[in-house]
Amino acid sequence: MEKYDVVAMGELLIDFTQNGYSEQGNPIFEANPGGAPCNVLAMLQKLGRKTAFIGKVGQDGFGLQLPFSYR
Repeated sequence: MEKYDVVAMGELLIDFTQNGYSEQGNPIFEANPGGAPCNVLAMLQKLGRKTAFIGKVGQDGFGLQLPFSYR
């Protein structure tokens, strides 16, 4: 049986983060994997903790954009 330091359950979704401005001065957004539980787990893993995620990903365009390793 594997042991984890932290297991989280929740949403895996797309976070839109600003990535510059267009020529017209409008903000340009980039789609990145996110969701509060996953963001916390990602940071904990960078700090050396063993983490696991329980959740569901939709079959819409954004869900299909997420890396296969998250499914």
